[in-house]
Amino acid sequence: MTEERTVEPLLEPREGIPPVIADADGLARMVERFAAGEGPVAVDAERASGYRYGNRAYLVQLRRAGSGTALIDPIACPDLSALDAAVAEAEIVLHAASQDLPCLLEVGFRPRVMFDTELAGRLLGYERVGLGTMVETVLGLRLEKGHSAADWSTRPLPEDWLRYAALDVEVLVELRDVLHAQLAESGKLEWAREEFAAVLGTPPPVPRSDPWRRTSGIHKVRNVRALAIVRELWLMRDRIAREADLAPGRVLPDAAIVTAALEGPRTKKALTEISAFTGRSARRHMSDWLAAVHRARNLPDSQLPAPSTPGDGPPPPNRWADRDPAAAKRLAAARAVIAALADEHHMPTENLLQPDAVRRLTWEPPDDLDDETVADRLRFLGAREWQITLTAHPIAKALSRLQIRGEL
Repeated sequence: MTEERTVEPLLEPREGIPPVIADADGLARMVERFAAGEGPVAVDAERASGYRYGNRAYLVQLRRAGSGTALIDPIACPDLSALDAAVAEAEIVLHAASQDLPCLLEVGFRPRVMFDTELAGRLLGYERVGLGTMVETVLGLRLEKGHSAADWSTRPLPEDWLRYAALDVEVLVELRDVLHAQLAESGKLEWAREEFAAVLGTPPPVPRSDPWRRTSGIHKVRNVRALAIVRELWLMRDRIAREADLAPGRVLPDAAIVTAALEGPRTKKALTEISAFTGRSARRHMSDWLAAVHRARNLPDSQLPAPSTPGDGPPPPNRWADRDPAAAKRLAAARAVIAALADEHHMPTENLLQPDAVRRLTWEPPDDLDDETVADRLRFLGAREWQITLTAHPIAKALSRLQIRGEL
């Protein structure tokens, strides 16, 4: 949606790579500097996903006009509440905020007002909304993105990683300014503000009651005794990973858990013959894995897991035609409406209206299919006001048409 331009590589931060702040005195000076700055504050966080247990931040980057760029080691400085208070009135600019907000909250940094450049890009209809692509498309600058999957728990952090991290916030406010203008010009600025507020207001997810059921490949496991092996191995892996501060997949891959559940090895030798158990970390805990398999095998039937857990929402849409043909027709009609509106307003369907809200509305529709009732149901399901304004009437109209034709 922008004209072709020459792309210029962004190789160095304007003021050079700042030193990493790793003590209380350095943090206090940095807080004073950012309190005296002006305008929005660009913020980013680097995690060690795939390397460490959990999703804590291992580096926090900030930039503000008049303050420059700061790199903070949140392991050495785990309390950023003073910084949070110093910039409490400022707009915080993030890219893909939902990824960084949880780890920022852990260190006491809680934005009150936010601008999410990725979400803005989605609402504006950009096809690719990664930070590097957005900076290149909108600003004509190329960011080097080679360290996005690095182990940021490494100490000391290499200089080229720090350069990469500083550049991630170097032009984030400039990107925000252009996108803000485009949102205003397209009439979508208030939509974006509602979306940003919704992201900030989303509570932390409730822990899953059976997180082991998310093991990749578990759909291959067909009986409850084998499911018990999955559960016991998953729980053992989680304990080991937590104690060692390692990503669970580095301790034992999901493929090993599923294969062991399917084959049910009875001896350590049989376990070692499963190729996924040949990694160094997996071999170190062979006795633990075998004990977990034995525990599952010896459980009484009353303690075996259920084949599946009942969800709190509708079944997968591919089952609707068999279970409730009328609901399948409602879903198809609503999806057609959403697709047409999303195309008209140049944005992905999932940003126009959350797919879960569409499914819940059409699986259990209100008795009255008028605009107000449909709007109330969408509001109850978490839709934002701008989404309700755009979608309630056409969805109500489409569902009423099915009802009039006797297809419901």
